Amino acid sequence: MQAFNWQEYKEILGSRGIIGLDLETTGINKNIEYERPTSAAILEANNDLNNPEIIINDKCRLPYHVLPNAGALNITNINPMQLMEEPLSLFELTNKIASYLKEYPEKIIATYNGASYDLIILRHSFFSSLINPYLLSNASDDRIHIDLYNVAQAIYCFEPTSIAFHKDVTGKLILKQELLAIANGIDPGDAHAALDDVKVLLKLAKLFEQNPQEFFSRPLHQEIKKEQ
Repeated sequence: MQAFNWQEYKEILGSRGIIGLDLETTGINKNIEYERPTSAAILEANNDLNNPEIIINDKCRLPYHVLPNAGALNITNINPMQLMEEPLSLFELTNKIASYLKEYPEKIIATYNGASYDLIILRHSFFSSLINPYLLSNASDDRIHIDLYNVAQAIYCFEPTSIAFHKDVTGKLILKQELLAIANGIDPGDAHAALDDVKVLLKLAKLFEQNPQEFFSRPLHQEIKKEQ
């Protein structure tokens, strides 16, 4: 079996670049296909994941037929009256995100639990805005996505002492981004604010990249194999 070459994937990460993406949304229920973004943040980082550049950091007005969940607004600390005064509409924010992704298809997208949440909501938002909903898929422009939640799971299964993990009073593992960050000495900032969540996400990516390197690069390896 061919040995895994971490340095090769380090170079791919450096040549393609990585962006962190996070959404705050209208709801907290399980029917996420009906949820829409209330804010979005995209930060672009260099190959060592330091000094990320803010690409998108916007809230948006919602269409009149979309009623945000009060619990979700409480979690994200967004005032619904202020939300209605935002200069960008939901359609405009969705198009802003799509335009960036179309312009930079080579960028590696990093999320935390995004495969089960953020990207699904964004896909449905694209569809409702008459934007190609498959823009985020691997088949579109060789798009690569790394879900750091899955990386955290893999590290806990195979190298549980390489980083710190949060457990509740019963000893149950909790992999929430905010708690994982605190356990490893990372300031969580304003949790549930899209910009701060992306900053924390990229700091966790840096932590995962170093401890141990293989678990961060393996998902990249798998995504590249899908393209070939």
